[in-house]
Amino acid sequence: MTGTTSAMPIGGIRHATAPRASVIIATYNWSAALALAIRSVLRQTMQDFEILVVGDACTDDRDAVVATFADVRISWHNLALNSGSQQGPDNFGLRIARGAWTADLGPPRR
Repeated sequence: MTGTTSAMPIGGIRHATAPRASVIIATYNWSAALALAIRSVLRQTMQDFEILVVGDACTDDRDAVVATFADVRISWHNLALNSGSQQGPDNFGLRIARGAWTADLGPPRR
């Protein structure tokens, strides 16, 4: 799990101050649900957050979906190698999270 295809925030440069919360959205080739997940976070009353969308070597149009939001709080990171489990993207997101609090907005776990 080394490297990402993109680590630049969509819409500009990150702010120098850390946000209150980091929301990690781990994803793999299901772009239809990604826009809904991002909108869900953007509609929260607490707005001091960053959204880290972490793909597990995605090959679909996730980067284009993320780019439609044009919000500096959202960044897209696509792992170079598929980790084979949800833990890979989750752990990557935790490593780069800048918020005092973290939240995982991922698929249901069994």
